[in-house]
Amino acid sequence: MSQEFFIVEVPSKAPEETEEMGTKEKFWFHDLNRELCLYKKSRPGTGEDWSEKIAAELCELLGLPHADYELATFENSRGTISPCFLPKAGSLIPGNEVLAQLMSDYPSGSSNPSQHTISKVFQVIEKPTVNLPSGWVPPEGICTAADVFIGYILLDAWIGNTDRHHENWAFIRVEQQNYTAAQFRPEAARIWLERLAMVSATNTVDLFNRLPNERISPTASKFARRILEINQQRLLDCSGKL
Repeated sequence: MSQEFFIVEVPSKAPEETEEMGTKEKFWFHDLNRELCLYKKSRPGTGEDWSEKIAAELCELLGLPHADYELATFENSRGTISPCFLPKAGSLIPGNEVLAQLMSDYPSGSSNPSQHTISKVFQVIEKPTVNLPSGWVPPEGICTAADVFIGYILLDAWIGNTDRHHENWAFIRVEQQNYTAAQFRPEAARIWLERLAMVSATNTVDLFNRLPNERISPTASKFARRILEINQQRLLDCSGKL
């Protein structure tokens, strides 16, 4: 049986700087083993902590580049920690800022503008200056940042993620170069669907069994696994149409 996911205890004196981006309570701190980390508090009854951990582990099964997440506690509250993934001298440019550079009238301050469309996102991520994630070895056939983004679209469809707003994807800029993911291409879609097909029910059951019992109820676990199963089959049924 696989080992249960461990839980990191964040010391009460750990917070160094509040993170303002997003709606959840979070702060930056230095962890002895992981250096600079972001603690994100889970709102009670939402499952935000275990769902982020499971999503990261599903990315690992697919071979998608992803932020690392660990379950955590801070002053009796549940949450997650995630080590900073920015390289030295790197800066994060959220999607709303990227799109504002493309369109002078883009409402970057709005939470969910109608102009935030896949076609607009592809216009910026397709640019030749946008490269594959730094240090990541892609699956065979995945050659461009545009190809990688298909994997994220597939992931969102699989896990039922409806939170891919314009501050939830970004570019990493390092010394005049951009690193991230993007665009729909049929061949890339086939590759990611093939990788999805290799993820078995046993794989996902194993992940949920590694969650501590106090973090997720049997009903929530069963429901989440069923959603993954249904969405996975729906996505695989699409493969014959490509």
